[in-house]
Amino acid sequence: MVLQAGVFVFDPALGGSAAKLTSLTMAAAHNIFGVYDLVASVELGGVPHLLVYERQSGAARFYAASLTAPFFTLAGNSNLGVGWDAIESFVLANQPHLMCYQREHGHFEFRAVDQKLTLSDALEFHRSHEPGPTASFTMIRPFVSMNQVAFMGYNSETGAVAMYTVAATVSAPPRKPPLQPLCVWSHTWAKNWTRFVFFAMGGANFFLKTNTGGKGNVNIDRIMDGLVAGTLEVSTQMDLHEALEQTLNAALILDDGSPYFVTCKTEGSGVIYRIHPDCQGWDRILDVAGPDKPGHLLTLRFGTRHLVLFC
Repeated sequence: MVLQAGVFVFDPALGGSAAKLTSLTMAAAHNIFGVYDLVASVELGGVPHLLVYERQSGAARFYAASLTAPFFTLAGNSNLGVGWDAIESFVLANQPHLMCYQREHGHFEFRAVDQKLTLSDALEFHRSHEPGPTASFTMIRPFVSMNQVAFMGYNSETGAVAMYTVAATVSAPPRKPPLQPLCVWSHTWAKNWTRFVFFAMGGANFFLKTNTGGKGNVNIDRIMDGLVAGTLEVSTQMDLHEALEQTLNAALILDDGSPYFVTCKTEGSGVIYRIHPDCQGWDRILDVAGPDKPGHLLTLRFGTRHLVLFC
């Protein structure tokens, strides 16, 4: 946990107006969220929520997000168990779900979240052998492909990468979500990829990633519509200002599908970029000044506007 949290509203350029970034609040993080190690976003009842998680106790707190003061309002408490290294969310059959991941043993747990913020029991998943062993992922990210929920895992130390689908099943044990994860693609990339930014455009899925080995490299790849075909490099050796000095990246996806992303360096300075439709570059839109040494960078979407959270 860092000492400060910075929250900003991003308004993109619309109807000839200039894009703008409005500073909302800069406050002690523990005054807003208490003790936490991880943050994630989840939409519940059409309202973006922030989930904060404390690894040692397993405590999880949900905050309803808003574009007006007080911006984050405590909505509920729960417990996800101790020791998670990553938490993501997705929606399947109109039901929000949390995906929790423990790196050392490659252990996943999937939990449904109802509108009262009550969690289901966990559906467990892991693979210990090919294809797609799940241990040691340094990045996990869910996405939607051809109206199907999927997620990717990547290990920056070995280059191992895999994609999995998550399908609904006919039934499940009491209180567990009726889900079935399945590995559909396993491969090996170069090592040292990090700061993944997933975005969708023209009905296809893409991701931007930065390689911190050697002189560095920034790529955009496409996820093939047939997931068994894996990924395809669209552009490489891209010119991203101070790419190796960045520590955090996050996507900003608008209702019309226009992809933006925000970068952040250790001292909290960052930039918002708009990705070109041909994925061959981007435009620098706005500079950002957040708190010193943020550990997390998260965006929450409200139609054409975003809350950008440094904490």
